[in-house]
Amino acid sequence: MSTLDHWAAGQRDLSALGRTLTDGEAELVVPACPDWTVREVFAHQAGVASDILGGRLEGVATDPWTQRQVEERAERTLSQILDEWEADAPRLIEAMTPLGDAIDPRMFMDLWTHDQDVRGAVRRPGGRDGDAAVWVAERLRQNAHEQFERSGLAPIGIDLGDGPTDSAEHGAVRVDRFEFIRASVGRRSPDQVRAWAWSVADPEPYVCLVPVFNPRDTELLEPATPT
Repeated sequence: MSTLDHWAAGQRDLSALGRTLTDGEAELVVPACPDWTVREVFAHQAGVASDILGGRLEGVATDPWTQRQVEERAERTLSQILDEWEADAPRLIEAMTPLGDAIDPRMFMDLWTHDQDVRGAVRRPGGRDGDAAVWVAERLRQNAHEQFERSGLAPIGIDLGDGPTDSAEHGAVRVDRFEFIRASVGRRSPDQVRAWAWSVADPEPYVCLVPVFNPRDTELLEPATPT
């Protein structure tokens, strides 16, 4: 599946989840991004679609850009925000389809990340082991390798439960795929990353390079998937 295919499926799934939430759940603070409530996470996602369609891309992905999206929808209910997002989604898909593989993969990675943020806040885990999660993990694994290389570190294997699919000559780290993704997008603390199964003489230089965004100061524990 392409980036846009994943985004379209993810948008439908997250919107459907949003339609099931109570007013109380909509106003829960999101532990993974505590500056926002669940409703405000949806406001950000609706704002992304609206801004792309409207060409409002100055400062894209910066904190001021995303916060403006939230503030512009501060007086709207979750239902109203979902109405906007669901109306814009088909238009966005149509507009971006001609771009094909040129679409920035971060478009879907941001959506998947916030889907998991919301699921953690309302304690409805899901979507951690499917094709979308694998797609996100592979891009973050490649990013980690590139960060290690740019920093002059020896290449190591990153085993996400599928065996080391890359060089393990200089050691490796084994971690659950979901945990790796969440740490990579700044949803885990350095101590949580240190606790992974490292077979490296000194894992500390690698630990610091796993997050794409700043890591959390405190640990984040998310609800387990029901067995």
